[in-house]
Amino acid sequence: MTSTATTSATAKAAETKIPTITVGDAIGKVENGKPVIITDEWGSYQKMTLNPDAKFYTTIPADNDGSAKSNGFTDEETLSAEKWLATFITEETLDSSVLDSKDKKNLDWLPEGRKYLTEDMQAIAEEQGNEANIVVAGLWNGEGGPDKIPGRTVRDSRPRASNVTVSFTKVRGVEDGGTSYVLFDGTTSTRYIADNKGIIEGYSMRGYTIDQVKTRFPNIDTAKPVAIQSDLTFQYALTRNGNGWALGGYTVKADHNITD
Repeated sequence: MTSTATTSATAKAAETKIPTITVGDAIGKVENGKPVIITDEWGSYQKMTLNPDAKFYTTIPADNDGSAKSNGFTDEETLSAEKWLATFITEETLDSSVLDSKDKKNLDWLPEGRKYLTEDMQAIAEEQGNEANIVVAGLWNGEGGPDKIPGRTVRDSRPRASNVTVSFTKVRGVEDGGTSYVLFDGTTSTRYIADNKGIIEGYSMRGYTIDQVKTRFPNIDTAKPVAIQSDLTFQYALTRNGNGWALGGYTVKADHNITD
């Protein structure tokens, strides 16, 4: 009598790990094992989020006069607010849906962005309309004034920036109208990857000829993308919102330049 034993094994497919795209203090955002891809009128890009290895939000700024504590914020709460703001800055301030849209302006960010704002701040943002510079907007503004650059970032299903640096320089606590706020001052430096074709289109809308654009940016018609350097100086005021935080005020000053 012959006995034959058959052994069957089912191999479990190895899970594919999405490689992390590091963009300085930011990374390409991944949810449920998949890159978070945003598609707009220009194409698709990967959303950015806070780099968990970034150090800028892990300690309270040295320029701290103790007023945060005297206004009722413990060090733990200040660090919690700092991380909340760090995430907001990397996901929204620097990677907003209206960053370089030709159709959408600051006010178009508000329907989704109001969840980050106090009710008073929502009302102020609505009143200020497209002048409410809560997030970076207007990089693409070919028909705009001379203070706006006609820039557009690349769409290649990767993050729109090649490097992000964020710094918190000062923390304060204030009370206004019976509400306590913790204020963070700081700066950002972001190098966006430009869409060369978009730069040419933008300058053409300003009345520049192709030759004039090429004279200004000699590498504009090569495979090497030019860059948009964006530098911000900010102050955000945060207040408690249930178990989290909300923006109750802000000042953001921006400087954008196209570099070859």
